[in-house]
Amino acid sequence: MSKGSHLKRGIVILAFLVLLMPGLITMGTAQETAETDYADTARSRIDQGLDWLKTRQTADGSWVYNPGVTAMGVMAFLNAGYDTDDPVVTNAVDYIISTRSPDGSFTSGTNVVYETSLCIVALTATRNPDYKDEVEDAVRYLESVQKTEENSDEVWWEGGIGYGGDGRPDLSNNQFAVMALHSASTVFNIDIKDSTWEGVELFATRSQNLKSTNSDWAQYDDGGFMYFPGYSHAGDETSYGSMTAAGIWCYILSGVDRSDDRVTSAVAWMNDHHTFTENPGIGQTGLYYYYWTYARAMTLYGKPLGNWYNSLTSRLAEIQNEEGFWVNSEADYWWENVPEVATLYALNALSAPIVPWDDGITIEIELHSDKYLHVFDNEGRHTGEGVEVRSGNEDAIPGSTVISGDEYTKVTIANTENNAYTIGLSDNGDDWYELKVTVKKDGNVLDEKEYEGEVQGDLGSKLIINSIAAPGSIYLEEPSGGSYPAATYEYTVEEGTSYTPIIIIGVVVLIILIIISIALIRRKK
Repeated sequence: MSKGSHLKRGIVILAFLVLLMPGLITMGTAQETAETDYADTARSRIDQGLDWLKTRQTADGSWVYNPGVTAMGVMAFLNAGYDTDDPVVTNAVDYIISTRSPDGSFTSGTNVVYETSLCIVALTATRNPDYKDEVEDAVRYLESVQKTEENSDEVWWEGGIGYGGDGRPDLSNNQFAVMALHSASTVFNIDIKDSTWEGVELFATRSQNLKSTNSDWAQYDDGGFMYFPGYSHAGDETSYGSMTAAGIWCYILSGVDRSDDRVTSAVAWMNDHHTFTENPGIGQTGLYYYYWTYARAMTLYGKPLGNWYNSLTSRLAEIQNEEGFWVNSEADYWWENVPEVATLYALNALSAPIVPWDDGITIEIELHSDKYLHVFDNEGRHTGEGVEVRSGNEDAIPGSTVISGDEYTKVTIANTENNAYTIGLSDNGDDWYELKVTVKKDGNVLDEKEYEGEVQGDLGSKLIINSIAAPGSIYLEEPSGGSYPAATYEYTVEEGTSYTPIIIIGVVVLIILIIISIALIRRKK
Protein backbone atom coordinates (compact mmCIF):
# COMPACT_ATOMS: atom_id res chain seq x y z
CA MET A 1 0.00 0.00 0.00
CA SER A 2 1.41 3.43 -0.91
CA LYS A 3 2.34 6.20 1.47
CA GLY A 4 -0.49 8.23 -0.01
CA SER A 5 -2.99 5.50 0.84
CA HIS A 6 -1.85 5.37 4.46
CA LEU A 7 -1.90 9.12 4.65
CA LYS A 8 -5.41 9.22 3.27
CA ARG A 9 -6.50 6.52 5.71
CA GLY A 10 -5.04 8.48 8.62
CA ILE A 11 -6.77 11.61 7.49
CA VAL A 12 -10.08 9.73 7.14
CA ILE A 13 -9.75 8.30 10.66
CA LEU A 14 -8.88 11.68 12.07
CA ALA A 15 -11.75 13.36 10.25
CA PHE A 16 -14.15 10.68 11.44
CA LEU A 17 -13.07 11.19 15.03
CA VAL A 18 -13.36 14.95 14.72
CA LEU A 19 -16.90 14.48 13.44
CA LEU A 20 -17.62 12.02 16.22
CA MET A 21 -16.51 14.31 19.05
CA PRO A 22 -19.51 16.70 18.90
CA GLY A 23 -21.72 13.67 19.32
CA LEU A 24 -19.76 12.56 22.35
CA ILE A 25 -19.91 16.05 23.78
CA THR A 26 -23.64 16.19 23.08
CA MET A 27 -24.08 12.88 24.90
CA GLY A 28 -22.02 14.23 27.76
CA THR A 29 -24.24 17.26 28.15
CA ALA A 30 -27.51 15.41 27.68
CA GLN A 31 -27.95 14.99 31.42
CA GLU A 32 -27.25 18.66 32.05
CA THR A 33 -29.74 19.69 29.37
CA ALA A 34 -32.39 17.40 30.83
CA GLU A 35 -31.85 18.85 34.28
CA THR A 36 -32.13 22.44 33.10
CA ASP A 37 -35.31 21.80 31.15
CA TYR A 38 -37.40 20.51 34.05
CA ALA A 39 -38.57 23.97 35.09
CA ASP A 40 -40.01 24.65 31.63
CA THR A 41 -41.62 21.21 31.57
CA ALA A 42 -43.15 21.82 34.99
CA ARG A 43 -44.56 25.19 33.91
CA SER A 44 -46.09 23.67 30.81
CA ARG A 45 -47.70 20.80 32.72
CA ILE A 46 -48.97 23.12 35.43
CA ASP A 47 -50.54 25.44 32.87
CA GLN A 48 -52.32 22.52 31.20
CA GLY A 49 -53.62 21.27 34.54
CA LEU A 50 -54.88 24.69 35.58
CA ASP A 51 -56.63 25.23 32.25
CA TRP A 52 -58.48 21.97 32.78
CA LEU A 53 -59.36 22.87 36.39
CA LYS A 54 -60.95 26.14 35.25
CA THR A 55 -63.49 24.09 33.33
CA ARG A 56 -64.29 22.03 36.44
CA GLN A 57 -64.92 24.82 38.94
CA THR A 58 -68.57 24.77 40.02
CA ALA A 59 -70.94 27.73 40.15
CA ASP A 60 -70.39 28.19 43.90
CA GLY A 61 -66.62 28.56 43.37
CA SER A 62 -65.68 25.12 44.66
CA TRP A 63 -64.16 22.01 43.21
CA VAL A 64 -66.25 18.89 43.92
CA TYR A 65 -68.21 20.93 46.51
CA ASN A 66 -65.52 20.38 49.13
CA PRO A 67 -63.56 23.04 51.07
CA GLY A 68 -60.39 20.96 51.32
CA VAL A 69 -60.22 20.22 47.61
CA THR A 70 -61.12 23.84 46.84
CA ALA A 71 -58.32 25.02 49.12
CA MET A 72 -55.84 22.92 47.15
CA GLY A 73 -57.16 24.64 44.04
CA VAL A 74 -56.50 28.09 45.51
CA MET A 75 -52.96 27.02 46.38
CA ALA A 76 -52.30 25.67 42.89
CA PHE A 77 -53.44 28.84 41.12
CA LEU A 78 -51.61 31.21 43.47
CA ASN A 79 -48.40 29.16 43.25
CA ALA A 80 -48.57 29.45 39.48
CA GLY A 81 -48.59 33.24 39.69
CA TYR A 82 -52.33 34.01 39.50
CA ASP A 83 -53.40 37.18 41.34
CA THR A 84 -55.70 37.02 44.33
CA ASP A 85 -58.24 39.15 42.45
CA ASP A 86 -58.51 36.64 39.61
CA PRO A 87 -62.13 35.39 39.55
CA VAL A 88 -61.11 31.73 39.74
CA VAL A 89 -59.29 32.49 43.01
CA THR A 90 -61.76 34.94 44.58
CA ASN A 91 -64.73 32.64 43.92
CA ALA A 92 -62.89 29.72 45.50
CA VAL A 93 -61.87 31.77 48.56
CA ASP A 94 -65.45 32.97 49.01
CA TYR A 95 -66.61 29.35 49.00
CA ILE A 96 -63.99 28.44 51.62
CA ILE A 97 -65.12 31.25 53.93
CA SER A 98 -68.72 30.06 53.56
CA THR A 99 -67.80 26.68 55.10
CA ARG A 100 -66.44 28.18 58.33
CA SER A 101 -67.92 26.75 61.55
CA PRO A 102 -68.44 28.49 64.93
CA ASP A 103 -65.54 26.53 66.46
CA GLY A 104 -63.16 27.99 63.86
CA SER A 105 -62.91 24.90 61.69
CA PHE A 106 -63.73 24.66 57.99
CA THR A 107 -65.66 21.60 56.96
CA SER A 108 -68.17 19.94 54.69
CA GLY A 109 -69.17 17.73 57.62
CA THR A 110 -66.43 15.08 57.52
CA ASN A 111 -62.63 15.02 57.49
CA VAL A 112 -62.63 18.17 59.61
CA VAL A 113 -58.89 18.29 60.31
CA TYR A 114 -57.92 17.66 56.69
CA GLU A 115 -60.30 20.31 55.43
CA THR A 116 -59.47 22.87 58.10
CA SER A 117 -55.74 22.40 57.58
CA LEU A 118 -55.95 22.88 53.83
CA CYS A 119 -58.18 25.94 54.20
CA ILE A 120 -55.63 27.52 56.54
CA VAL A 121 -52.90 27.03 53.95
CA ALA A 122 -55.07 28.44 51.16
CA LEU A 123 -55.99 31.57 53.12
CA THR A 124 -52.38 32.18 54.16
CA ALA A 125 -51.31 31.68 50.54
CA THR A 126 -53.29 34.81 49.63
CA ARG A 127 -51.12 36.80 52.09
CA ASN A 128 -54.24 38.88 52.72
CA PRO A 129 -54.22 40.08 56.36
CA ASP A 130 -58.01 40.35 56.25
CA TYR A 131 -58.06 36.57 56.76
CA LYS A 132 -55.73 36.50 59.75
CA ASP A 133 -58.55 36.23 62.32
CA GLU A 134 -60.13 33.31 60.48
CA VAL A 135 -56.76 31.58 60.21
CA GLU A 136 -55.95 32.11 63.90
CA ASP A 137 -59.32 30.71 64.98
CA ALA A 138 -58.73 27.66 62.78
CA VAL A 139 -55.25 27.21 64.28
CA ARG A 140 -56.72 27.24 67.78
CA TYR A 141 -59.20 24.59 66.67
CA LEU A 142 -56.35 22.34 65.49
CA GLU A 143 -54.47 22.85 68.74
CA SER A 144 -57.63 21.97 70.67
CA VAL A 145 -57.94 18.56 69.01
CA GLN A 146 -54.31 17.58 69.53
CA LYS A 147 -54.10 14.71 71.98
CA THR A 148 -52.44 15.29 75.33
CA GLU A 149 -51.62 13.07 78.27
CA GLU A 150 -54.93 14.11 79.84
CA ASN A 151 -57.27 13.40 76.89
CA SER A 152 -55.62 10.33 75.33
CA ASP A 153 -57.27 6.91 75.56
CA GLU A 154 -53.93 5.27 74.78
CA VAL A 155 -50.38 6.28 75.67
CA TRP A 156 -49.35 6.44 72.03
CA TRP A 157 -52.10 8.97 71.20
CA GLU A 158 -50.24 11.76 72.97
CA GLY A 159 -49.13 14.56 70.64
CA GLY A 160 -51.11 13.22 67.69
CA ILE A 161 -53.97 14.78 65.75
CA GLY A 162 -56.73 12.73 64.17
CA TYR A 163 -59.89 13.51 62.23
CA GLY A 164 -61.16 15.76 65.03
CA GLY A 165 -63.24 15.01 68.09
CA ASP A 166 -62.34 12.12 70.37
CA GLY A 167 -60.99 9.68 67.77
CA ARG A 168 -57.50 8.24 67.60
CA PRO A 169 -54.76 10.24 65.85
CA ASP A 170 -52.70 9.28 62.83
CA LEU A 171 -49.63 10.62 61.05
CA SER A 172 -51.57 11.61 57.92
CA ASN A 173 -53.94 13.99 59.71
CA ASN A 174 -50.96 15.09 61.75
CA GLN A 175 -48.88 16.16 58.77
CA PHE A 176 -51.73 18.18 57.24
CA ALA A 177 -52.28 19.95 60.56
CA VAL A 178 -48.54 20.61 60.81
CA MET A 179 -48.57 22.11 57.31
CA ALA A 180 -51.32 24.47 58.42
CA LEU A 181 -49.55 25.47 61.64
CA HIS A 182 -46.36 26.12 59.71
CA SER A 183 -48.20 28.25 57.13
CA ALA A 184 -50.01 30.31 59.74
CA SER A 185 -46.84 31.01 61.69
CA THR A 186 -44.80 31.71 58.55
CA VAL A 187 -47.17 34.10 56.78
CA PHE A 188 -49.20 35.73 59.58
CA ASN A 189 -46.73 35.24 62.45
CA ILE A 190 -49.42 33.48 64.47
CA ASP A 191 -47.91 32.08 67.63
CA ILE A 192 -47.92 28.30 67.93
CA LYS A 193 -47.52 26.90 71.44
CA ASP A 194 -44.24 25.12 72.17
CA SER A 195 -46.23 22.20 73.56
CA THR A 196 -47.89 21.80 70.15
CA TRP A 197 -44.55 21.30 68.39
CA GLU A 198 -43.32 19.06 71.20
CA GLY A 199 -46.39 16.90 70.69
CA VAL A 200 -45.78 16.73 66.93
CA GLU A 201 -42.23 15.48 67.54
CA LEU A 202 -43.37 12.93 70.14
CA PHE A 203 -46.06 11.42 67.93
CA ALA A 204 -43.74 11.26 64.93
CA THR A 205 -41.08 9.49 66.99
CA ARG A 206 -43.58 6.87 68.15
CA SER A 207 -44.70 6.28 64.55
CA GLN A 208 -41.19 5.55 63.28
CA ASN A 209 -39.65 2.13 62.86
CA LEU A 210 -36.45 3.03 64.68
CA LYS A 211 -35.80 0.96 67.79
CA SER A 212 -33.09 3.20 69.22
CA THR A 213 -35.65 5.98 69.79
CA ASN A 214 -38.92 4.02 69.71
CA SER A 215 -38.35 0.73 71.50
CA ASP A 216 -41.98 0.47 72.64
CA TRP A 217 -43.67 0.72 69.24
CA ALA A 218 -41.14 -0.06 66.49
CA GLN A 219 -41.67 -3.54 65.09
CA TYR A 220 -38.90 -3.05 62.54
CA ASP A 221 -35.72 -0.99 62.51
CA ASP A 222 -35.47 0.51 59.02
CA GLY A 223 -36.12 4.20 59.78
CA GLY A 224 -39.41 4.37 57.86
CA PHE A 225 -42.81 5.32 59.23
CA MET A 226 -46.18 3.71 59.98
CA TYR A 227 -49.66 5.23 59.76
CA PHE A 228 -49.74 5.32 63.55
CA PRO A 229 -47.91 3.32 66.24
CA GLY A 230 -48.79 -0.34 65.79
CA TYR A 231 -50.53 -0.03 62.40
CA SER A 232 -49.55 0.45 58.77
CA HIS A 233 -51.53 0.53 55.52
CA ALA A 234 -48.70 -1.59 54.13
CA GLY A 235 -49.69 -4.37 56.52
CA ASP A 236 -48.44 -5.25 59.99
CA GLU A 237 -46.29 -2.27 61.06
CA THR A 238 -44.37 -2.02 57.81
CA SER A 239 -42.91 1.33 56.75
CA TYR A 240 -44.19 2.96 53.56
CA GLY A 241 -43.46 5.97 51.38
CA SER A 242 -46.06 8.64 52.02
CA MET A 243 -45.88 8.26 55.81
CA THR A 244 -42.08 8.29 55.82
CA ALA A 245 -42.13 11.57 53.88
CA ALA A 246 -44.72 12.84 56.38
CA GLY A 247 -42.43 11.91 59.24
CA ILE A 248 -39.50 13.85 57.77
CA TRP A 249 -41.76 16.87 57.27
CA CYS A 250 -43.04 16.72 60.86
CA TYR A 251 -39.54 16.39 62.30
CA ILE A 252 -38.12 19.37 60.41
CA LEU A 253 -40.99 21.67 61.33
CA SER A 254 -40.98 20.63 64.98
CA GLY A 255 -37.33 21.67 65.22
CA VAL A 256 -35.49 18.34 64.99
CA ASP A 257 -32.04 18.87 63.52
CA ARG A 258 -31.40 17.41 60.06
CA SER A 259 -28.41 15.52 61.44
CA ASP A 260 -30.56 13.75 64.06
CA ASP A 261 -30.58 9.95 63.66
CA ARG A 262 -34.36 9.99 63.32
CA VAL A 263 -34.16 12.30 60.32
CA THR A 264 -31.14 10.74 58.62
CA SER A 265 -32.56 7.21 58.95
CA ALA A 266 -35.88 8.34 57.45
CA VAL A 267 -34.12 10.05 54.54
CA ALA A 268 -32.01 6.91 54.05
CA TRP A 269 -35.23 4.87 53.86
CA MET A 270 -36.58 7.24 51.20
CA ASN A 271 -33.34 6.96 49.21
CA ASP A 272 -33.38 3.15 49.43
CA HIS A 273 -37.00 2.98 48.24
CA HIS A 274 -36.87 5.88 45.80
CA THR A 275 -39.40 5.57 42.97
CA PHE A 276 -42.17 7.62 41.42
CA THR A 277 -43.99 4.70 39.80
CA GLU A 278 -45.69 3.76 43.09
CA ASN A 279 -46.17 4.77 46.69
CA PRO A 280 -43.34 2.62 48.12
CA GLY A 281 -44.78 -0.17 50.20
CA ILE A 282 -48.44 0.15 49.14
CA GLY A 283 -48.24 0.31 45.35
CA GLN A 284 -50.73 2.53 43.54
CA THR A 285 -52.71 3.37 46.67
CA GLY A 286 -52.25 7.01 47.60
CA LEU A 287 -49.84 7.56 44.70
CA TYR A 288 -50.65 11.23 44.11
CA TYR A 289 -50.84 11.90 47.84
CA TYR A 290 -47.30 10.48 47.97
CA TYR A 291 -46.11 12.82 45.20
CA TRP A 292 -47.16 15.90 47.15
CA THR A 293 -45.96 14.60 50.51
CA TYR A 294 -42.59 13.65 49.02
CA ALA A 295 -42.17 17.02 47.31
CA ARG A 296 -42.95 18.95 50.49
CA ALA A 297 -40.62 16.84 52.62
CA MET A 298 -37.68 16.98 50.24
CA THR A 299 -38.15 20.69 49.58
CA LEU A 300 -38.09 21.58 53.26
CA TYR A 301 -35.33 19.11 54.03
CA GLY A 302 -33.23 20.92 51.44
CA LYS A 303 -32.54 17.98 49.17
CA PRO A 304 -30.95 19.27 45.92
CA LEU A 305 -33.64 19.84 43.33
CA GLY A 306 -31.97 18.61 40.16
CA ASN A 307 -32.47 14.88 40.18
CA TRP A 308 -35.51 14.22 42.33
CA TYR A 309 -37.51 17.12 40.89
CA ASN A 310 -36.53 16.27 37.35
CA SER A 311 -37.62 12.66 37.90
CA LEU A 312 -40.91 13.74 39.47
CA THR A 313 -41.63 16.19 36.66
CA SER A 314 -40.83 13.60 34.02
CA ARG A 315 -43.09 11.05 35.67
CA LEU A 316 -46.01 13.44 36.04
CA ALA A 317 -45.59 14.61 32.45
CA GLU A 318 -45.68 11.00 31.32
CA ILE A 319 -48.94 10.14 33.07
CA GLN A 320 -50.82 13.41 32.53
CA ASN A 321 -53.96 13.03 30.43
CA GLU A 322 -53.91 14.87 27.11
CA GLU A 323 -56.78 17.05 28.38
CA GLY A 324 -54.53 18.25 31.21
CA PHE A 325 -55.76 16.28 34.22
CA TRP A 326 -54.36 13.41 36.26
CA VAL A 327 -56.31 10.52 37.76
CA ASN A 328 -55.44 7.36 39.66
CA SER A 329 -57.45 4.77 37.75
CA GLU A 330 -55.68 1.86 39.46
CA ALA A 331 -56.78 2.63 43.03
CA ASP A 332 -60.06 4.13 44.19
CA TYR A 333 -58.86 4.86 47.72
CA TRP A 334 -58.54 8.33 49.22
CA TRP A 335 -60.43 10.10 46.40
CA GLU A 336 -57.61 9.75 43.87
CA ASN A 337 -60.02 8.25 41.34
CA VAL A 338 -61.60 11.74 41.33
CA PRO A 339 -59.57 13.60 38.67
CA GLU A 340 -59.84 16.98 40.41
CA VAL A 341 -58.21 15.54 43.54
CA ALA A 342 -55.39 13.70 41.77
CA THR A 343 -54.76 16.74 39.57
CA LEU A 344 -54.45 19.06 42.55
CA TYR A 345 -52.07 16.70 44.32
CA ALA A 346 -49.92 16.66 41.18
CA LEU A 347 -49.99 20.43 40.68
CA ASN A 348 -49.08 21.20 44.27
CA ALA A 349 -46.27 18.65 44.14
CA LEU A 350 -44.85 20.36 41.06
CA SER A 351 -45.05 23.79 42.70
CA ALA A 352 -43.69 22.90 46.16
CA PRO A 353 -40.18 24.15 45.32
CA ILE A 354 -39.73 27.54 43.73
CA VAL A 355 -38.49 26.13 40.42
CA PRO A 356 -41.74 26.25 38.42
CA TRP A 357 -41.82 30.05 38.56
CA ASP A 358 -38.29 31.19 39.39
CA ASP A 359 -38.08 33.80 36.60
CA GLY A 360 -37.90 37.25 38.17
CA ILE A 361 -37.18 35.89 41.66
CA THR A 362 -34.48 37.71 43.61
CA ILE A 363 -33.09 36.75 47.02
CA GLU A 364 -31.45 39.39 49.17
CA ILE A 365 -29.39 38.32 52.19
CA GLU A 366 -28.22 41.17 54.41
CA LEU A 367 -25.94 41.00 57.43
CA HIS A 368 -25.29 43.84 59.86
CA SER A 369 -22.30 42.69 61.89
CA ASP A 370 -18.53 42.40 61.94
CA LYS A 371 -19.03 38.72 61.24
CA TYR A 372 -18.34 37.63 57.67
CA LEU A 373 -21.29 36.54 55.50
CA HIS A 374 -20.98 33.41 53.34
CA VAL A 375 -23.71 31.84 51.20
CA PHE A 376 -23.46 28.36 49.64
CA ASP A 377 -25.86 26.69 47.25
CA ASN A 378 -26.44 22.93 47.09
CA GLU A 379 -23.74 22.55 44.46
CA GLY A 380 -21.18 23.98 46.84
CA ARG A 381 -20.80 27.29 45.00
CA HIS A 382 -19.96 30.16 47.31
CA THR A 383 -20.80 33.84 47.37
CA GLY A 384 -20.08 36.31 50.12
CA GLU A 385 -17.25 37.98 51.96
CA GLY A 386 -14.00 37.78 50.04
CA VAL A 387 -15.54 36.18 46.94
CA GLU A 388 -15.05 37.97 43.65
CA VAL A 389 -18.31 37.52 41.76
CA ARG A 390 -17.88 38.04 38.07
CA SER A 391 -18.90 36.54 34.77
CA GLY A 392 -17.13 33.26 34.24
CA ASN A 393 -16.38 32.61 37.92
CA GLU A 394 -17.61 29.01 38.12
CA ASP A 395 -17.09 28.86 41.88
CA ALA A 396 -19.59 31.65 42.58
CA ILE A 397 -23.37 31.28 42.72
CA PRO A 398 -24.74 32.27 39.29
CA GLY A 399 -26.47 35.64 39.22
CA SER A 400 -25.03 36.71 42.56
CA THR A 401 -23.50 40.03 43.58
CA VAL A 402 -21.88 41.16 46.81
CA ILE A 403 -21.84 44.60 48.43
CA SER A 404 -19.63 45.09 51.48
CA GLY A 405 -19.25 48.04 53.82
CA ASP A 406 -18.44 48.82 57.41
CA GLU A 407 -20.18 46.11 59.47
CA TYR A 408 -22.45 45.37 56.49
CA THR A 409 -22.58 42.75 53.74
CA LYS A 410 -25.36 42.12 51.24
CA VAL A 411 -25.59 39.17 48.85
CA THR A 412 -28.14 39.38 46.04
CA ILE A 413 -29.02 36.32 43.95
CA ALA A 414 -31.04 37.16 40.82
CA ASN A 415 -33.15 34.59 38.91
CA THR A 416 -32.13 31.92 41.38
CA GLU A 417 -31.48 28.42 40.05
CA ASN A 418 -31.76 26.81 43.49
CA ASN A 419 -34.23 26.93 46.33
CA ALA A 420 -31.96 25.86 49.20
CA TYR A 421 -28.93 27.65 50.59
CA THR A 422 -26.62 27.42 53.57
CA ILE A 423 -25.76 30.72 55.26
CA GLY A 424 -22.58 31.03 57.28
CA LEU A 425 -21.61 33.83 59.65
CA SER A 426 -17.92 33.46 60.44
CA ASP A 427 -16.47 34.93 63.60
CA ASN A 428 -14.55 38.19 63.34
CA GLY A 429 -14.46 39.29 66.95
CA ASP A 430 -18.03 40.64 67.00
CA ASP A 431 -20.75 38.59 68.70
CA TRP A 432 -23.72 40.73 67.64
CA TYR A 433 -25.47 40.13 64.32
CA GLU A 434 -28.64 41.06 62.46
CA LEU A 435 -29.54 38.79 59.54
CA LYS A 436 -32.35 39.60 57.13
CA VAL A 437 -33.55 37.66 54.08
CA THR A 438 -35.97 39.08 51.52
CA VAL A 439 -37.54 37.37 48.51
CA LYS A 440 -38.83 39.52 45.67
CA LYS A 441 -40.59 38.77 42.42
CA ASP A 442 -40.22 41.39 39.72
CA GLY A 443 -39.17 43.84 42.43
CA ASN A 444 -42.17 43.22 44.71
CA VAL A 445 -41.54 41.80 48.17
CA LEU A 446 -43.07 38.37 48.69
CA ASP A 447 -41.65 37.47 52.07
CA GLU A 448 -39.10 38.63 54.65
CA LYS A 449 -37.51 36.92 57.61
CA GLU A 450 -34.90 38.15 60.06
CA TYR A 451 -33.00 37.12 63.17
CA GLU A 452 -30.75 39.08 65.48
CA GLY A 453 -28.70 38.06 68.44
CA GLU A 454 -25.41 38.04 70.24
CA VAL A 455 -23.58 34.73 69.86
CA GLN A 456 -19.88 33.95 69.99
CA GLY A 457 -18.11 32.03 67.25
CA ASP A 458 -19.24 30.82 63.85
CA LEU A 459 -22.94 30.49 63.07
CA GLY A 460 -24.83 28.57 60.39
CA SER A 461 -28.39 28.70 59.08
CA LYS A 462 -30.49 26.89 56.47
CA LEU A 463 -32.44 29.01 53.97
CA ILE A 464 -35.15 27.44 51.80
CA ILE A 465 -37.43 29.29 49.39
CA ASN A 466 -40.65 27.39 48.65
CA SER A 467 -44.30 27.56 47.65
CA ILE A 468 -45.69 25.41 50.46
CA ALA A 469 -47.06 28.04 52.83
CA ALA A 470 -47.46 30.70 50.14
CA PRO A 471 -45.70 31.64 46.89
CA GLY A 472 -42.12 32.65 47.65
CA SER A 473 -42.17 31.71 51.32
CA ILE A 474 -38.93 31.86 53.27
CA TYR A 475 -37.97 29.07 55.63
CA LEU A 476 -35.01 30.42 57.62
CA GLU A 477 -33.61 28.60 60.60
CA GLU A 478 -32.29 30.68 63.47
CA PRO A 479 -28.49 30.80 63.16
CA SER A 480 -26.79 28.40 65.54
CA GLY A 481 -23.21 27.54 66.46
CA GLY A 482 -21.01 25.15 64.56
CA SER A 483 -19.63 24.73 61.09
CA TYR A 484 -21.49 25.88 58.01
CA PRO A 485 -20.21 24.03 54.93
CA ALA A 486 -22.47 23.82 51.90
CA ALA A 487 -25.07 21.11 52.33
CA THR A 488 -24.22 17.90 50.49
CA TYR A 489 -27.19 15.62 50.98
CA GLU A 490 -27.02 12.26 49.25
CA TYR A 491 -29.69 11.29 46.78
CA THR A 492 -30.25 8.67 44.15
CA VAL A 493 -30.79 9.24 40.46
CA GLU A 494 -33.87 7.52 39.10
CA GLU A 495 -33.68 8.73 35.52
CA GLY A 496 -30.86 9.91 33.31
CA THR A 497 -27.28 8.79 33.00
CA SER A 498 -24.04 10.65 33.45
CA TYR A 499 -22.01 10.63 30.24
CA THR A 500 -18.79 12.06 31.64
CA PRO A 501 -17.03 8.64 31.46
CA ILE A 502 -18.02 8.36 27.79
CA ILE A 503 -16.42 11.71 27.04
CA ILE A 504 -13.20 10.66 28.78
CA ILE A 505 -13.10 7.34 26.94
CA GLY A 506 -13.80 9.09 23.65
CA VAL A 507 -10.94 11.53 24.14
CA VAL A 508 -8.52 8.73 25.10
CA VAL A 509 -9.51 6.67 22.06
CA LEU A 510 -9.09 9.71 19.83
CA ILE A 511 -5.58 10.35 21.09
CA ILE A 512 -4.58 6.69 20.72
CA LEU A 513 -5.88 6.48 17.17
CA ILE A 514 -4.15 9.71 16.19
CA ILE A 515 -0.87 8.33 17.56
CA ILE A 516 -1.35 5.05 15.68
CA SER A 517 -2.16 6.90 12.46
CA ILE A 518 0.95 9.06 12.73
CA ALA A 519 3.09 5.99 13.52
CA LEU A 520 1.79 4.14 10.45
CA ILE A 521 2.46 7.12 8.20
CA ARG A 522 6.00 7.48 9.52
CA ARG A 523 6.71 3.74 9.14
CA LYS A 524 5.81 3.89 5.45
CA LYS A 525 8.12 6.82 5.03
